Amino acid sequence: MPTPSLVDELIRLAQDDDTSLSELLRRTRVLAAKLKIPEMEAWVKNETSGYNRGNSEVPDYRRIPCELKALNIVRGWIPVLLGDEEHFRTVDIHQSVAEIETLLESESSDRLSAHVSSGEHTILAQAIPELRQTQVARIIGRASLKGVLEAVRNRVLEAALELDSKGIRGEGLSFSDEERAKAAAVTTSIVNNIYGDNANIASAAHSPNAGAAFASGSATINQHIGNIQQGNQELANAFKSVLEALKTDASLEPAKRAEAEQQLAFLAEQAAKPEEKRQPKAVVKPMLLALRETLGLSADLLQVWSTFGPVICAALAVQGLG
Repeated sequence: MPTPSLVDELIRLAQDDDTSLSELLRRTRVLAAKLKIPEMEAWVKNETSGYNRGNSEVPDYRRIPCELKALNIVRGWIPVLLGDEEHFRTVDIHQSVAEIETLLESESSDRLSAHVSSGEHTILAQAIPELRQTQVARIIGRASLKGVLEAVRNRVLEAALELDSKGIRGEGLSFSDEERAKAAAVTTSIVNNIYGDNANIASAAHSPNAGAAFASGSATINQHIGNIQQGNQELANAFKSVLEALKTDASLEPAKRAEAEQQLAFLAEQAAKPEEKRQPKAVVKPMLLALRETLGLSADLLQVWSTFGPVICAALAVQGLG
């Protein structure tokens, strides 16, 4: 009697809610290794170990909606009104699958909180001075967090079904050379299904210049740069140059790199907007100062900023910070 196919087994287990995600991901990693799909292996590793906050982007399903709120000692969490600031409308979930499961099991509330970073708090306090001594957090719906786990399960199922549709089933843990060749041909489709709009981070993870995990990059910053590019190529190139320098600089600590990316994302978002819809200069200028200070921790990054910073500052109508 032939040994059951690993692909068929994955299809069956992915549809069974009683199968733990940890077990499902272990089997997926074996499948990826046997078929020589390193992008899928890297994805499984990040899902089981968590995504590095300093130098990895997250798949699109891990960027979930949230509400920005401040803690009032009398009324509890109250909304923070910032107009149309997209940066504070979503939050990236970096925790491993197991950590998310534990959090959902230990917290019975329908709403969970994720405190903003110190850099973000500075931005908010400049816009709303009352927030300087107040806790501010992104409030996340429990259903949205559960949706991350469901998305992981669905990605496994979709990948297994894609392989099955191409006749890639194997026998037990073995696959023929022909099946491996077929798998290589559908790798792009599988990776796109897993990562969505952030599929580029999978291939970047295996480039010669990649770090230990994924190359950092920022889909959010690149999206804003794309909007800027339509009206100001020089400004778009300035943001691109600073972002690329951040991605390749090895001397900056991961936490500081993440902080700089947050600062750059905010500034790119402002630059992409018509001037009348931007945050006031009283908010933008401190963020430019904070970014320059962070980049100043690296001589190479400071050199890049001295070249492209004046372009960014001029576009945001802030002088003397280049």
